[in-house]
Amino acid sequence: MQQLSRSAVKILVAIAAAISLSTESSASTVVVMTRGVPSPYFATTIATALQSSLSIALVEMAYGDVTRAARHAQASGLPQKITVAIDTSAISGSRATDLRKWSEEAVAEWQDAVPAVEIEFVPFSTNATAHIRFEDRLVVDGRRVAGFIEWQRRVSTRGTKSELDLRAQIRISNRFSTGGLMTESQIKKAVAHEFGHLLGLQDDNCSRSLMGPVGPSASGTVGEQEKQAVAELHARSEQVAAAASQVRPESRRPRIFVFAK
Repeated sequence: MQQLSRSAVKILVAIAAAISLSTESSASTVVVMTRGVPSPYFATTIATALQSSLSIALVEMAYGDVTRAARHAQASGLPQKITVAIDTSAISGSRATDLRKWSEEAVAEWQDAVPAVEIEFVPFSTNATAHIRFEDRLVVDGRRVAGFIEWQRRVSTRGTKSELDLRAQIRISNRFSTGGLMTESQIKKAVAHEFGHLLGLQDDNCSRSLMGPVGPSASGTVGEQEKQAVAELHARSEQVAAAASQVRPESRRPRIFVFAK
């Protein structure tokens, strides 16, 4: 049985065990999908679906299927460019202008975490990577919330080239749960929080962290821990994909296991 390289073993140790995987895969496509759900994880925790995708990539590589390994690794990473479209049509007056400005500032804070990824704001259209839509009051599953996201990562292979297609629908509330307008800090936190999910982070229950709930004294600043976690996820996916490409062709064959005597 062929052993993994030392670098691949280090990556495997660094990645948490797979938890509640939500993926679909075929010979040419790998899809990872999720719906925003609060859960008790710290801000530096990577979304479990993406942890799982990285873990599967290493297992596929260990079994010699480098094509699938590379696809799963790529599914947990980020594209070279993320386009963002903001829709404030449901909000009237100068408030709509403020919401757009605050949203752009909140998203721009993430650029430092992934300098290799270009984040660009575009007119609202169906072709944007992420759509941020403001609603006067946002209710999800019968509960008033500050923000909500549904995202999908799809890796398609054509010939020898794989491409990651990342899409997200982000909904942000104009009003706090008490009915009053959300402040600039609350809007920025809600937007930056949901965009953090798009980049691969999980929720937590600490109101002081970006990935925690939006409270009366919310801060919309993206901290160094959040930036480091996203940068680490992006680096891990690239490392695994690079390691898969270095597996020797002769190792790409079924493994035969025997019971120890």
